[in-house]
Amino acid sequence: MKTCIVLCFCVVHSLSVYHAHGTKTCCGPSKWQGVVLQTIGTYSRTQDFASLAYATSRVYYDYDNKLVAVKERRLNETAGITTDTWKIMQYSEATSYIIENGRCQRLQLAEKMPSQCIPDQAVSLGTHKYPGFDADIWFVKDNDTGRATRYGVTIDSCMFLTESYITKGPEYTYVSSLYENMTQTIDDPSVFIPPSFCPRVSERIRGTLLEWRSLFPITGVHRMDRNN
Repeated sequence: MKTCIVLCFCVVHSLSVYHAHGTKTCCGPSKWQGVVLQTIGTYSRTQDFASLAYATSRVYYDYDNKLVAVKERRLNETAGITTDTWKIMQYSEATSYIIENGRCQRLQLAEKMPSQCIPDQAVSLGTHKYPGFDADIWFVKDNDTGRATRYGVTIDSCMFLTESYITKGPEYTYVSSLYENMTQTIDDPSVFIPPSFCPRVSERIRGTLLEWRSLFPITGVHRMDRNN
């Protein structure tokens, strides 16, 4: 085990060269979309059970309108199950929609919308030089939940490149994320509109979304419905 840890550290360290950079935190764009590749490991100390999953998600983030949408395909390697899920979070309404297997759940959102900013209490780990670009690295420890997170962001625009975190036990979760194809636009605003078979959305939020969609006419876009 010690040999593995040393080898892993050497490989990771050899892929990046560290040098000092500014220690001021930054904020990314208020609107973006991209593909997120994740490796997800969980371990329950109380049940002595572990699981491993891989997920590929297209994420849409609009901080100004307090909206997040995620279309995810997840392979649970332990159970041998693949699931396709469409999640819509409407933070201004404290409401989320989970669409899976042609069914839709409307749930109450308790948490606040994730910020596009690196927290002020984050500790700078400097800048790592990768082939073709540099990345600022930050570490954040949440003393309330025990969650520890490491971020890698672009120097010029503070857009996410990497993210990894681990939660405090006895129910442990480790997630490693790689962000790809990031753009500061949202090509298809309809991803924020729940399908017609979902429980009724408030007229205010639906009116806002329909008005927004009319400004960005979309053609040939696949829509999730009961037959998918």
